[in-house]
Amino acid sequence: WSTPAGGSLSLSRSILTATQANSTTTMAVLTGCSFTLTPGQSITLSANLIFTSAATTTGGVLGVRVTQAASANANATGSAVAYVNIANAAGATGLCDGDVFDVAGGANSLFEVVGTATTAGNNAARIEAVVWNRSTNVNTTVAVEFRSEVGGSAVTAQIGSGAVAIIG
Repeated sequence: WSTPAGGSLSLSRSILTATQANSTTTMAVLTGCSFTLTPGQSITLSANLIFTSAATTTGGVLGVRVTQAASANANATGSAVAYVNIANAAGATGLCDGDVFDVAGGANSLFEVVGTATTAGNNAARIEAVVWNRSTNVNTTVAVEFRSEVGGSAVTAQIGSGAVAIIG
C-alpha cells in the first residue's frame, strides 16, 4: 500500500472505559470523543451511545457538534446520517438528520438523535457523520456529545459508548 498524494489517513478510536452520567438537558462531551480537523481535513465518524435511563420515559440524546473558529476564512461543511435505537427502531422518536450543513466562522452546528428508552436497562442510539474542514487557516472541532431527554432524570453512558473516526 502506498500513501495517497496529499496526505494520509489516521484511525482514531475513543471508547468509554468507565460510565459517564448526565442528568441535564445540556450536552456534555463523551470523555475523549473530541476530534480536531486541520484545514482541508475531513472526518468520517461513527458514534454510538449505549445508555441506561432512570426511567423508561427518559431517552438519551446523542449528538455531534461541529465548531468553527471565529477567524475561519471558510466554513466547515458536512452531512450526517443518524440511527436510533438499533434494537428498537420502531420506538424511536426525535430523529433529526444533519442532512447537509455549513458552519460559519465563530459558530457551531449540532445535530442530534434521541434514543428512546424502552427499558431502564441498556438502550442505544447511533450517528454516522462526514465533516470536511473547508477553512484554509484554522482548525475545526468535531465532538460527540450526549444528554438526558428530560432535565433531572439521569442518563448514563455505558462502557463501550464512544466513536471511531477516520481522519484524513
